[in-house]
Order: sequence, then structure tokens, then C-alpha cells
Amino acid sequence: YSCMIDLYARAGLLEKAEEMLDHTPFPPTSTMWAALVGACHDRGNIEIGERAARKLLEMRTENAGHYVLIANMYAAAGCWDELATVRKLMRDLGVTKAPGLAWTDLGNGFTPFLVGDRSNPLAPEIYVVLDELSEQMRNINNCSDLDILAENIE
Repeated sequence: YSCMIDLYARAGLLEKAEEMLDHTPFPPTSTMWAALVGACHDRGNIEIGERAARKLLEMRTENAGHYVLIANMYAAAGCWDELATVRKLMRDLGVTKAPGLAWTDLGNGFTPFLVGDRSNPLAPEIYVVLDELSEQMRNINNCSDLDILAENIE
């Protein structure tokens, strides 16, 4: 069932994937619902995506990736209140995601750093670049809602 649901979802047959989830002879797993949420994010189908996200959130999974997947779907759709709700739920449940590792080129080669890690000797320079990029994104999008996404950097 998992493979078929994933295949339907990836093929854009979101209704068929949802129907199959609703009629499995056993309770669907969080991975099955996550496959549908991911496909809805990719296809921009927030209607089915929200239903699948609701089912996934009801499972209270400890997999941080599932919450991030839902949050990303809401962010892509511009549903900032829903995004904030998912982030709050993660905090309330104590679900944390591993910090991201990024590479930044400050003109003298690429330097790795962990998100939020200020121990890197080049952290001041790295955060100047990040602040400039954040400002450019705000100006391009003319959108203060990017502050919600900035939580991932801090």
C-alpha cells in the first residue's frame, strides 16, 4: 500500500492516493500520509495537503521531518498562520530537527557552519552575508512574513 500511495502521489494522482489511504485495510502509517503531504507540496494542492497534514499531525509523530514537510507546504502556499501553528506544535511537543549544515563562500573558499552556531571564527562575516540576503528577499517579496522563516537561522 505504501508504494502504491507514493506512486499515485508522485504521478499527481493525489485524489487516488488519498482515496487509497482512506480505504486501507489497516491504519495508514505516518510515512504514507507524509508521502501525500510531500506530493501536495510539490503540486501546490493545499486542499488535499491540509487534509493529509491534519491526519499526520493527529498521529503526534516524533519525526521532525514530517512537521518540517507540513511547514514547508504551508510556506510555499503562503499560509503563514498555519506555518506558525505547526512550528508552535513542534515546540510544544518537544520535537526538534537537527541543525542544518551549510557552506558559505566568503571570497576565500567555502566554509562550513551549522545553523545557529556562532563559534565559527567567520561567524560575524557569515551572518552579515545572511542578513544581506534576508533583506534582499524581503525587498523582492515585500513580505515581512519571512521573519517566521528566519527562526530556522537563529
